[in-house]
Amino acid sequence: MSDLANYVEVQRALQENTPSILDQIPVSAVELSLPLDGRGARIRASVRPNEQTRVPPRVSVEVDGHEVTIPVEAVGDYTEYKAY
Repeated sequence: MSDLANYVEVQRALQENTPSILDQIPVSAVELSLPLDGRGARIRASVRPNEQTRVPPRVSVEVDGHEVTIPVEAVGDYTEYKAY
């Protein structure tokens, strides 16, 4: 059974386990971040609007030798940047 991740664990997961997190989010393009807005520890996944429903409500990863569950907030605001 995995524990619900705290802010430090979400930050560590994003730093150390991004490939594992991305494997669990089946979208074509995503940008991950850690919101610090007081609404709880979670990953904010910026995706294309048409792919928002493909983002799972949570992911599980190993942090410091134990599995944690991280809520995922899908937001349809992904923007592709091009150099000019």
